[in-house]
Amino acid sequence: MNDRRIYPLKGLPQQRQIWSWISYDVANQSFTLIVNTMLFSVFFGAVIVQDDSKDDRLWSLAFGGSMLLAALLSPLAGAAADERAWKKSGLIVTGIVCSLFTCGLAFLEPGQIWLTMLLYIPANFAFAIGENFLASFLPTLARKDEVGRLSGFSWGLAYLAALVLIFITAGSMIIFKLNDPA
Repeated sequence: MNDRRIYPLKGLPQQRQIWSWISYDVANQSFTLIVNTMLFSVFFGAVIVQDDSKDDRLWSLAFGGSMLLAALLSPLAGAAADERAWKKSGLIVTGIVCSLFTCGLAFLEPGQIWLTMLLYIPANFAFAIGENFLASFLPTLARKDEVGRLSGFSWGLAYLAALVLIFITAGSMIIFKLNDPA
């Protein structure tokens, strides 16, 4: 039997660094699934904005604005990281910034549209810039012929972990009656 089917990372050096990289990828996927895609985007419209004629437009403005900013500044961030060997520092800083601003989203109340956007835009911007820093480590962790194996394994594991998080979140909402408006 092919050992790579049992353990896809077998034979890759730097196992500790690889698992650190995968762990960060798992956390990133959880952010994008919970915040950008499934829960917070719905919460933004239903609880924060409470106006069907504005919620999608405002969410698109916040998401699109943060991604446009990231697209414009990514080359500068990448060049600075390469020039000054700041890849790891950049990844740490963007992770902390994203985490802190995301934590702030938990304290929002209905109608706080601009505060929500002031918290979400930097969180998503930091997430997007952090993705660039994260991807920049891949060539140092695997040879060209192994990059797909490592990246694919990490992507699959990250999605699996994010789905587990969705079930935990949904279960918590049911148990603690967080979906009950009363």
